[in-house]
Amino acid sequence: MPRWLLLQDPPLAGEDNMARDRAVYSHFSELNCDGVLRFFLWERPTLSLGRFQNDPDLEKRCAELTLPVVRR
Repeated sequence: MPRWLLLQDPPLAGEDNMARDRAVYSHFSELNCDGVLRFFLWERPTLSLGRFQNDPDLEKRCAELTLPVVRR
């Protein structure tokens, strides 16, 4: 039977959420499980862009609105 790790985090800043994702990814082989299901919340509204998403106009608008932007 597959073993899954369930992570339920409190609301965090965008950078902290992405840092936790990187940590889980980097240490997955040490977790002794078949998969990870992570639930997380944003401390405040945050634009999360994928690695290859690029929209300078959108990022500029977010800066004007003081809306944080993070990369996955």
